[in-house]
Amino acid sequence: MGETPRLNRLLWINQYAGTGEYRRLAEAMSRRSGLRLHVLGPRRGYCRYYERAQSLNEYHGPDYDLVTGRVWMSWRDVGGPYVTGMWREFLFFQPDVVHVFAEPYTTLHVQALICRRIFRPTAKVFVLGVENVVDPVPCGRWEALKRRLAHKRSDGVTCWSRTSRNALRAAGFPEKRLYVTNWGVPLERFKPGLRNDELRNRLGLGDSFVLGFVGKMELQKGLWTVLLALKRVAPHIKFLCVGDGHWREGFQAKVREFGLEKRVISVGNVAYDSIAAYMHAMDAVVLPSETTPRVVEQFGRVLVEAMACGIPAIGSDCGGIPEVIGSAGRVFPERDHVALADTVQELAADACLRRCLSELGRERAVNHLSFDALCGRLCAVYGWREHHSQTPEQEAKGSHAPNSDQEGKAVLSCGCEGRQ
Repeated sequence: MGETPRLNRLLWINQYAGTGEYRRLAEAMSRRSGLRLHVLGPRRGYCRYYERAQSLNEYHGPDYDLVTGRVWMSWRDVGGPYVTGMWREFLFFQPDVVHVFAEPYTTLHVQALICRRIFRPTAKVFVLGVENVVDPVPCGRWEALKRRLAHKRSDGVTCWSRTSRNALRAAGFPEKRLYVTNWGVPLERFKPGLRNDELRNRLGLGDSFVLGFVGKMELQKGLWTVLLALKRVAPHIKFLCVGDGHWREGFQAKVREFGLEKRVISVGNVAYDSIAAYMHAMDAVVLPSETTPRVVEQFGRVLVEAMACGIPAIGSDCGGIPEVIGSAGRVFPERDHVALADTVQELAADACLRRCLSELGRERAVNHLSFDALCGRLCAVYGWREHHSQTPEQEAKGSHAPNSDQEGKAVLSCGCEGRQ
């Protein structure tokens, strides 16, 4: 009887390991044959991004293991270095690949590089590149040291978008170790369905055309542009805003100032598992983000969720949004409320166009922007070609990520040809 082949051992270090999104990503990766996955997360602490305290229970199952460790000064932020947990995983799990879900120049990444050198010199260490605004010159000696270590010792960065890659390249990271893998969504959670008339009626939307937004209510998200556009379009078009943030009071004040109280519905935060239900109450989803000196839209995940649900996607040309939408939706110049109003009016008046964009968006989400497709690209970056999920035709082209310039060239095949 032959020997059982050794499984590739993969360690993910992720401060958001306990959230529903990242649990589903771990489940998608664990479904791939030939590997064993451990996910390390903070036992407890304060999550600065979600602005709430969190605690994480360990999980040991047949698919993957979720393990915890104590984070230094976790009462301030769970994204810091580990006091316990990381060295244990390097020493006893003996991973072949370590992927740190943090930015390249963080102390957490440096800690993983040091642990690799001491406990597992043969392991590869990758890090996640999300930010697309990176200071080209480090601030201080410690920051300079972290950059030198990252540039010299890291095996690579998996970037959410080309804008993230370009920012890291400008900061000095070697280009040959920058991989654009994009991001993804769980298709079992976001999928086409019937219009959610029950929710529409409960919110007072009726048969109106509903433009939707899901995300943080911050000024840089461009909600001001949506309100200006809403003043220009037909009165039967309404706006459903799902989320909360620092600009919620300012947003509501502008709604009253513009006299849009009957056309704008804001419901605050909803559970992650409820987002798809709200999207099915929308006729189109918009992400009108705007560029600021310190903030540029990193990816636009909500647009992928909408496309996976078969809801037409509209986005500004800020940051990584055009790369996400490709030719499967509509892109308008950021801060241009007139262009946005024209786009919304066009979609509201043309059911055929909405249907075509729905089909194109779903196809793009399934083929390129699902968690399964993302895991295939990650395995390719790790050097595990046998786990790659792309088709032979895509492999022959050497594709590592969706090509938004080619996607959707055969656009609108249901009688809407030419409406680009």
